[in-house]
Amino acid sequence: MEQASQRAHSRAPRAGLSTRSAEWDKYPEPEGSLTTPPLSPLLAPASPRKSPFLVPLDRLVPAGVIVLEAHELAPASESALELEPPQEDDQGWSRLTWTSLQPIVLPPELEFLFAPIAPPPPPPSPLDLLLPLAPSPSSSSPKKRKSTASSTPRKKPRIKAPPRLLDDLLALQDALVVRATFRVVDDGSTALVRVYLVPTDLDERKLERVERTAKARPADSTVVRVLAAVRTGKASWEGDVGGVGPSLLDDPDKRSLLELYRSVPSPPSDLATLQTLSDLTPTILDRLEDALADSTLGLKTELFPYQRASLTKMLARELVPQRHPSPAYDLTHSSIDGRRFYVSVGGDVRLDPPTFEEPKGGVLAEEMGTGKTVICLALILSTQGALPSLSSVRTYLDGTPSPPPLIMTPMALTLPFSSYHTESLRGRPRVPPPLLGYERSTVEIEEHAALLLAQSLSDSLLPPKPFPSLRQLLVHLIKSRAVPYDPLDPRLEGSELGAELAQNTPFYSLYPSPEQLERSREGRKGSYGPVKILVSTTSLVVVPTDLVRQWKGELEKHVEEGQLKVLVLRTVKDKFPSPEELVTYDAVILSVVRFSDAANDPESPLRQIHWKRLFVDEGHALSGANQLRKLAEELHCECRWAISGTPTTNLRGQDDEGALFSRSSTSGGSEVDYQRLGEIYSRFLHHPAFSKPDLWRSVVTVPLLQDGRGAARLADILGRSLVRNDPERIKEAYTLPALTTRVTYLDFLEEERKTYNSLLAVFAVNSIQTQRVDQDYLFAPQNRKYLDELTLNLGTSSVFFAASTTYGRMWDAIKYSQERLASEKSAAWTPEDRLGQQKAIEVMQEALADRQWRHVMQSQSIAFDVSGLDPALVKSYRGLSPLDAQDRTLVPSSQLVQLRTNLKEVRRPTVGAFEDEDELVEELITFEEKRVREIDTPAVEPDPPATTPKRKRKAPGEVERLLPLPEDSQLSKVEVGATTSAKLNYVIAEVQRYPEDKFIVFSSTLSDLVFAQLSEAFDIVGIPHAIFAGHARKRDRGATAAEFNASPASKCRAILVDAKMGGRGMQLAGANRVIMLEPIWLPDLEVQAAKRAHRLGQTKPVDLQVLVIKNSYEDALLMRRGQLGQADFAKTKQPQRDSKLRDLLQAAEYLEPTGATPDLATRVKLIRPDPVSIESATRDFAEVTEEEEEAGAPPRKKTPPTFEYSYFEKSAPPKPEESGSRERLDLDTPQLGRLGAGDGLGAGGNEVQGLSKERSSAVNPESSSIIKATRTEQYFHLQLQLAHLERVLALLATSHESQIEGRQVLGEINALPHCRAEEAAFSKRQAELQATFNTQQDLWQQAADDLINHSTSISIGG
Repeated sequence: MEQASQRAHSRAPRAGLSTRSAEWDKYPEPEGSLTTPPLSPLLAPASPRKSPFLVPLDRLVPAGVIVLEAHELAPASESALELEPPQEDDQGWSRLTWTSLQPIVLPPELEFLFAPIAPPPPPPSPLDLLLPLAPSPSSSSPKKRKSTASSTPRKKPRIKAPPRLLDDLLALQDALVVRATFRVVDDGSTALVRVYLVPTDLDERKLERVERTAKARPADSTVVRVLAAVRTGKASWEGDVGGVGPSLLDDPDKRSLLELYRSVPSPPSDLATLQTLSDLTPTILDRLEDALADSTLGLKTELFPYQRASLTKMLARELVPQRHPSPAYDLTHSSIDGRRFYVSVGGDVRLDPPTFEEPKGGVLAEEMGTGKTVICLALILSTQGALPSLSSVRTYLDGTPSPPPLIMTPMALTLPFSSYHTESLRGRPRVPPPLLGYERSTVEIEEHAALLLAQSLSDSLLPPKPFPSLRQLLVHLIKSRAVPYDPLDPRLEGSELGAELAQNTPFYSLYPSPEQLERSREGRKGSYGPVKILVSTTSLVVVPTDLVRQWKGELEKHVEEGQLKVLVLRTVKDKFPSPEELVTYDAVILSVVRFSDAANDPESPLRQIHWKRLFVDEGHALSGANQLRKLAEELHCECRWAISGTPTTNLRGQDDEGALFSRSSTSGGSEVDYQRLGEIYSRFLHHPAFSKPDLWRSVVTVPLLQDGRGAARLADILGRSLVRNDPERIKEAYTLPALTTRVTYLDFLEEERKTYNSLLAVFAVNSIQTQRVDQDYLFAPQNRKYLDELTLNLGTSSVFFAASTTYGRMWDAIKYSQERLASEKSAAWTPEDRLGQQKAIEVMQEALADRQWRHVMQSQSIAFDVSGLDPALVKSYRGLSPLDAQDRTLVPSSQLVQLRTNLKEVRRPTVGAFEDEDELVEELITFEEKRVREIDTPAVEPDPPATTPKRKRKAPGEVERLLPLPEDSQLSKVEVGATTSAKLNYVIAEVQRYPEDKFIVFSSTLSDLVFAQLSEAFDIVGIPHAIFAGHARKRDRGATAAEFNASPASKCRAILVDAKMGGRGMQLAGANRVIMLEPIWLPDLEVQAAKRAHRLGQTKPVDLQVLVIKNSYEDALLMRRGQLGQADFAKTKQPQRDSKLRDLLQAAEYLEPTGATPDLATRVKLIRPDPVSIESATRDFAEVTEEEEEAGAPPRKKTPPTFEYSYFEKSAPPKPEESGSRERLDLDTPQLGRLGAGDGLGAGGNEVQGLSKERSSAVNPESSSIIKATRTEQYFHLQLQLAHLERVLALLATSHESQIEGRQVLGEINALPHCRAEEAAFSKRQAELQATFNTQQDLWQQAADDLINHSTSISIGG
């Protein structure tokens, strides 16, 4: 035996050369000395261990082998072998015990074998060779440079000893988790250990004597570490060391979260798959068949096949929820005998895993624009009138396990049956039952018995309940079992039966638990009482505020009228009805704002109802800690559905029409994405397997991200709970028009180039002066706020950027930079830094020397090239003359808008008094000077008047009277051309180039500033538009989108959308051209924005353009975006966080002049024709007193008079070209009014002030049409003209609400030249107008002359 031991030790050095098990390196190793640890302390002599119960090996699961290199037989084991041969449990393999093996001690000279190998440096990326890099901090800062010579010697790295895998294996064997046998091979230097798994649900484990001998189970991490070291493969099981296979826990499925999301199978579309569901009754099967066959009652839209499949899957999850194995367990097969078993993430082994019932709900994750709303409406119709199931509802207030609820009605409280009687008694004060596990004294038992006796005596004194009538029983059964009936049946109206059905709303009650009654202060005081919860068939739909009207529109479009009773609550002004009224609706649509307001109200009616289901549109918002998730988590409801095509930011379906310069990648899914999914499943869906968010992390996030295991488990979870169709399947149902995406490269104009270079110089100056290490370094973590602001300004400068403080700060920056450059500290700078500092100073000086640049900065507005404007007006309205603007007259857009507003004011009869053009110009200058003085003068609070004068309400259709312009006025010839913004010029030209198309203009950087400039420009050139951004925050943005979609292109040409606000959820299929003013960093947001137009309902090809300034920062941003994948964007939500782009900003590649000239497709008139000054024909509207107006009384409308007209000879009507350059408006469709900035829409045809940063017009959004009359060559009788126009105006005023076709109105207007004076035609109305005509004769004469000599427009409405 001694010779055998010597042979074993003599082979130790050679055995030490063998490679360690690769699996050991996956787990943390304890800190140790430089020498290999000696024999395990567990193997030292100690008190004899009590052997655990040995389960026969044939009852266990053969898992695989563990290869223990550098292990040998322990001396005690060799002595035992000599004295007593070991018991052979399995074909010559010995049972492993604590005294069987020991590790071989390695000599010090072989310790290098355990030293870690440093990985090679990564190769440089292609972008490193393209983008200039800023100097590193270590090379540019001598203060921070450390000396290489040091008096202290470098500390030697500590060598980590291998983990004590043998000890862990033996501990698991003592805990009856595994059984092990071993064999020593390779000349005694390697041990092969066979591992048998002991399933937790094995029958032998349930025996008391087995559990009594088992030790405590080690930590899950220990179990997993041992199981991960088990190698599968039959060859190694037979003793072949070289035939080891993969680890027992190795998962070949390495799909990322994005791949798992995209691989979710489409819902089944065949009946055979549905018939495989368990617990399927014939009634439920019929309902699923109806959904699959598109037989949904009340739905007037035919669903596409993929929509029917999605509806069927959603309905099946609600009606027949299936039971499935817990997602914490992985199905595994033994490589030895093929036996099936399950292993949990914590190492628990079972033959049959625990199961759970799927939640009734999930995530409707169909692609954007594929009709998710109509699927939800079909689901509501499919279960209309069905009460929610309460089988899993807990009736204790603290949520502890409790008896199931009993559905009651007010009628049931009068029934003498025992179950209802017992339930009604629970509402009275009750003696709580004794707590389980609490040992009571004799006195407490007697006291409790006395209380029960007193309670029984009190109950016996209650009057007996009479036996109910058949009608009472039927009423209770109808309401408690949701027997369908028509509440609008005329036979029920006014009847006693109808009243009883309406009053008997089903409900159940929540009670305090025994523990609450005994152990809480409120319970001991008797403060707890039953809480009544109404049981409802109503579906609660929570949608973003901007989408409320879109849902209403979809409801009217797809559901038959009167089929669903729906309540819509959008704003805080919409008060909640009582719970009894809420349950009478089939659906309640709530805005997120209105829903969130109720989150902190414990008495909210929403909390007093058990809803049939809860929909949350744009359900990805549920992943955040907000009021929406808080209330959605706490509500009582049977089914829960989150509606979102992108459940998390980095999850989107396979899309061939993705973002430009976006790398197609299947890898995606950061820890944030996993966390957000977990919040939805745990908190909102109430998934039984993830009752706490920590369970999702331990079961899904950690195994996948850290260990690379569990992809199949997550795929199973997503496959069952996500409802989405493969994009190819959707394309089989319908084909969208083509989507064209392109990048349009532009050059800066001179003013813009200097602004961009000046902002870029700020980055360079800061980087150089701080030497990239100082606390003032812009890219330091503590300066993130300032970095974000400056980067945002730089991005905005590609469209327009101006600030009143820019001019002064630029001078300060130049002065400070020159001082630093001349200081002694700059001597330590590199030559590149000194040149960069000088270049930055020159760039800023170039901008300050440009008069046009200074003009734009000071006016904080884009400027228009104006022709024909009086030089005195140019000066008064802060413009630049041609001498100062290089042969151009530049006037800020805000001043042009103000000029038009002032012109309107001075032409009011009560304000202006001018006879010729010179006096008019003088009036405009004086009016502007007065306005400026009033702005500069501090406001003084005036004394309140003694009495408030009564105001008259302006009648609809009344036209404001204005003084006419002087004959051949120069103001009517003023034209505007291009602006000082290249991108705005391009957008205006594109809109003018395609008059039949409608546009969506997206912006994501300082959209309020950008859209303020663009909206003013649209106002000036006469492009009607809508705004869906911060400017319209006080307006119903959902109504703005609906009006845009419904209006023709001639009435609303474009909508300006903040990409952060309208990039998700909004339906804007009315537009077929999309322009992005700047590239968006996140490709997902760009795809979302494109889908606003390219979606179901689009009938035209969609063109998407991204405007990019060549060779600028945004050009590099777009190129850099194409090099990153989904996982990269999860780490860098903003471009300035990307290291490559940060280096580019600091390198400051300035743009050189390109010679680009401003251009616009068409020059337009600044002053358009005025409304004809006539007395309104709507004098039939009676005046409303102030008291009536405050009470909200509508105007009293009389019937307009009727007139007869006969033919009047005239010359032939003029040809279209004779009417000048103005186009005739189409009156066949309802006209859109011009909405101001505060209302969300931009300029149309009316002459009213436009959007400005300091102002917003208050134009009535319900203004009527603008009607252009043809020019005539004859002089009409003025009184007859007034009478005829009065009838037309009255007709328009009455037809605006009823939407009478415009052809009738056009016919009346065209009849105007064919009329002649007839005395019989004048009746009582002629006398009423005579007084007004006499006092305003001169004004009417001028208006008539204007009607003859000019093409005059008549404005109707207010």
